[in-house]
Amino acid sequence: MTKMFERPKLDAEFGDDPIEVAPDIWWVGSRIKDDPFQCHAYLLRRGDQSVLFDPGSTLTWKETRRKIDLLVEFDDIRWFVVHHQDPDICGAMREIEESITRPDAAWVTHWRVAVLLKHYAPKLPFWLIDENDWQLDVDGRKLQFVFTPYLHFPGAFTTFDSSSGTLLSSDIFGGFSSDDRLFTAGLSDFDGVRAFHEHYMPDRNILLNAMIKFELLPIEMIAPQHGKIIVGDDITTYINRLKNLDCGLYLLAHTDTDIHHLQALNNLLHDTIETMASEREFRAIASHIFGQVADVVPLIATDLICRLGDDRALWMSSSDRFRGTAVEVPAGFRDVGESDWSSSDTSAAVSAGLPVTVLEADLVLPLFSASGSEFLGLAVLRMEEGFESTAEFNEILGRIAGPISLAIEREMFDRLLDDERNTMYERSIRDPLTNLFTRRFLDEAARQAVELHRRNQDAGFSILMADIDHFKKVNDTYGHLAGDEILKKIADALISSCRDADIPARFGGEEFVVLMPLTSTTEAAALAERLRSRVENLRPSTDSGRVDVTISLGVAMHRQAETLADTIKKADVSLYEAKESGRNRVCVSTD
Repeated sequence: MTKMFERPKLDAEFGDDPIEVAPDIWWVGSRIKDDPFQCHAYLLRRGDQSVLFDPGSTLTWKETRRKIDLLVEFDDIRWFVVHHQDPDICGAMREIEESITRPDAAWVTHWRVAVLLKHYAPKLPFWLIDENDWQLDVDGRKLQFVFTPYLHFPGAFTTFDSSSGTLLSSDIFGGFSSDDRLFTAGLSDFDGVRAFHEHYMPDRNILLNAMIKFELLPIEMIAPQHGKIIVGDDITTYINRLKNLDCGLYLLAHTDTDIHHLQALNNLLHDTIETMASEREFRAIASHIFGQVADVVPLIATDLICRLGDDRALWMSSSDRFRGTAVEVPAGFRDVGESDWSSSDTSAAVSAGLPVTVLEADLVLPLFSASGSEFLGLAVLRMEEGFESTAEFNEILGRIAGPISLAIEREMFDRLLDDERNTMYERSIRDPLTNLFTRRFLDEAARQAVELHRRNQDAGFSILMADIDHFKKVNDTYGHLAGDEILKKIADALISSCRDADIPARFGGEEFVVLMPLTSTTEAAALAERLRSRVENLRPSTDSGRVDVTISLGVAMHRQAETLADTIKKADVSLYEAKESGRNRVCVSTD
C-alpha cells in the first residue's frame, strides 16, 4: 500500500534528515551554522529518472550527498537542474561528476548558464531547456521551465512541477533567515525576503514580469534556494508584495545608500525615504512628501517644473496631485547651472521664466541630478504669508531635494521610456505607408477574437477583404509614386469608414482586411458598401490628372466552430466573386 504524503508542520525545522516537502520532492539541503544565507537543494525522487535541483557547493555537498543516499541510489539521478551558475548552486560539479557512472546523466540548464558552466570543464553533456520546448518529461511527470531573465542574471529560470504544484524558484522568493524553520509563518518572514530582493534583484519591472508569470501557474508550494518554503495563503501574499517591491532603489541614489544613516535623519527625511521605498508612482511620492512638509510648515501648494527634453518641460502641481502638464521649456532652463540657484533665491525663478507666480513667501528648491552636474528643475513651495524660514528647515529642504530629484529623474526617464515604447510599438503595428495596422497585428487580434467567440456565442465578428481594381495598370500608367499616394488615399477612406472597435489592416500589396468585432454580415456589408462608394468618388489626383479608382470587396461572418483561416477564405472567395462579376462591388458570403 502506497504511503500517503503528509506535509511537515509549518513550524518544522530543517536539520540532519531529508524532509519530504511535496509528493516525492525532498529537501536535501545542508544546514550552515550561524549563516542567515541558508542554501537548499531539492530531490525529485522518480526511480532511475530522479532529478536533483541546484546541487550545491563544495561547502554543502557532503551533507547533501548523505541525505540523497538515504533516499535513492546516486545513479538513480539522471537529471541535475542548475538554475544559475553561482557557486552555491554548482560549486560541487566536479565532485558530483566523479560519483556518476550512468552514461545518460545530464546537466539541465539554459544556454546562458551553460556558457559559464563550461569553465568548470564538466564531463556530462548539457540538456538545454531552451532547445527542448522549455519542458522535461520525467517518467510521465512534467517539469515546466519558466524563464525569469535578469533575476538575477540574463539566463535565470525556475522550474514548475505540475504534478505537485511546486515552484522550485531558485533565487526568487529567497530570503535571509535567522532560524531553522523550513516554512514561512505569514508576513513575519517577509522582511528577510524584502531585504534579499531589494539589494539583489535589479529592477521592479523585471521582478513584476516574473510575478505575473507565476500568477498564471497553479502553485501549491514555492521552494526557493534560500530562506523558507512558502505554502498556503502566503503564496499569494508574497507574490503581491514582490510585485510592488522597488528593487535596486538604493543603487539609484548614488549617495546616502547606508540605510542606517538614512534612518538616523529627522522624521521628515525618514518619511521621505520610506515613501521612496514603498511607492513607485511619482504622484504618490510627491503627494506624500510635500504632505509631510505641510505638517511641519504652513505649506499651501507646491509646483514642480522639470525638463523633459530639449524643447519640453513638465509642470506638476499639488493642485492636481502632480499629474503633470507638458509645457515649453522656460527661458533660461537650458543654461542654468548649480551655482545660479539657492533655496531662497526667488528672483532666479522669475528670471528663468517659470509658469508660476513666485511670491516673497515662496521657497524655491533647485533640483539637480544625483551627480549634481545636471539641472533638473525647481520645486516652488507656496507658503502662507508671513512665514519665515529657519536655517534648520532650509537644511531639511536640502536633504529632501536628493530623494525628490531621484524620484523626478526616475519619473522623467519613465515618461521618456514610455514615449519611446509607444513610438516603437506604433511603428511595429502600423504599416508605414498607409498607417493601417500590419498583417501581424491583425493576425494576433483575430486569434483573440476567435478564442473569445469560441467561449461566447454572442461574440461573433465579420471579416471584410478589399482589393484595388486593376492596380497594376494604375502603377504601370501613372508610376509607383502615384500608386503609393492612391494606396494612402484609400487607406484614409478605410479608416474614416470604420468604427473605433474595427481593425483595418493592410493585408499585402493593394489588399486590405478589416476585422469587425460584434458585427453581423448585414452590418459588415453596409460598411463595405460605404467604403466602396467613398473610393469610387475619391478620384485622387496625380501629375497626369485625376484617376478613376475602384475597389472590390468580399464579406464573411465567422461561425463559432470555424478557424480564422476558414473565415478569411470565405471572405477571399467573396472578393473573387466581386471581381469576376464586374468589380467595384460588394459580395457577401452566405456560409
